[in-house]
Amino acid sequence: MVKTKKPTILLLHGLRGSSQGLGGIAKMLGEDYLVVTPDLPGTGKNPELEQQNLEGYVKWLHGYIADLGVKPIMVGHSMGSIIVSHYVEKYPETVAQDLILMSPILRGPGAKAANMVFNEAVRGVLFPFSPELKKKILASKRVSWMISHSLTADKSKQKAIDEMHYEYAGQFVSARSLYCDMDISASNDTKMPLNKRMLVLFGKKDKLSNCKLVRERVREVGAEYFEFDSAGHLINYERPEEVAERIREFLGARR
Repeated sequence: MVKTKKPTILLLHGLRGSSQGLGGIAKMLGEDYLVVTPDLPGTGKNPELEQQNLEGYVKWLHGYIADLGVKPIMVGHSMGSIIVSHYVEKYPETVAQDLILMSPILRGPGAKAANMVFNEAVRGVLFPFSPELKKKILASKRVSWMISHSLTADKSKQKAIDEMHYEYAGQFVSARSLYCDMDISASNDTKMPLNKRMLVLFGKKDKLSNCKLVRERVREVGAEYFEFDSAGHLINYERPEEVAERIREFLGARR
């Protein structure tokens, strides 16, 4: 149970992520807030859930927040924004009124279908290998760097982001765990609950979401919105200082 006079922020990472990948943002917010950055089940030393799907993650998060004993300000990045937003819609009374979504996942139906086809292709390619070798391949530097190159827009930071992504983004406990997360990210959208005050932070060059769709949803729900012109999906690595500052400004308006 949390015991502090500071407001509590809960930062939740996404697919292939870990709490360490949000460490820069957490550190910058730590002066004014108690920042909690759990690893998702199936990441780091946390065992996989028996029900490792979106419903299972929401159930896990409900128990985690109950143990905190406070109503945290919820912040989710990427797949973490999917989990957080679905949780907030189901259990709005257990969290603070402010909600922050970083690099939310929003795609059209065709993009979802294409992503599921890609996921099946990955499974097919790796099918002949042992579980241990599957995990080793998926966590390898080559695969990690391919992903970080694809998701990073600010190439001036590419080398540093490659290293951070490799260090922090290969901590899933098994290939099965990663497959489950890939399916969650591919087949679900981030929700934007109408009963919360929201800030949406988005990289204009984000390749995982439909930029136009994100803007449309923000306008529909009346959320506050900030778009980083030269950033992609990994705003936690590309723009941690600016992300933290935008969060401070948003939350400061209510203090």
